[in-house]
Amino acid sequence: MAFKQGLVLTISATVGTLLYFSIDSWILVTLLNMILMLILLYIVGIRVPAVYAFPLLPFVFPDEIVAKLPLGSFITCMFLLSAVLAYKKIEMKQKGRVMQM
Repeated sequence: MAFKQGLVLTISATVGTLLYFSIDSWILVTLLNMILMLILLYIVGIRVPAVYAFPLLPFVFPDEIVAKLPLGSFITCMFLLSAVLAYKKIEMKQKGRVMQM
């Protein structure tokens, strides 16, 4: 489930970046982003509210940062999810329980 969330957030950042660089109309880009994110969440079958914000980040950041946004979101998601998993494993080990995957 956590990796699915990371994948969805990375896809949303990638779609937002690609649309930002390919279409000049900000209103059209925003409308397409929202529709595509709704379809993405429907396909994946989970609810992640942040998926609507990630495609809009290119409007806020400078262009040289926007090009790196999908990779940055992927690395951040994987790092944070791995850190939480490691923390939970250590916590379960201290309590003497076995974590099920």
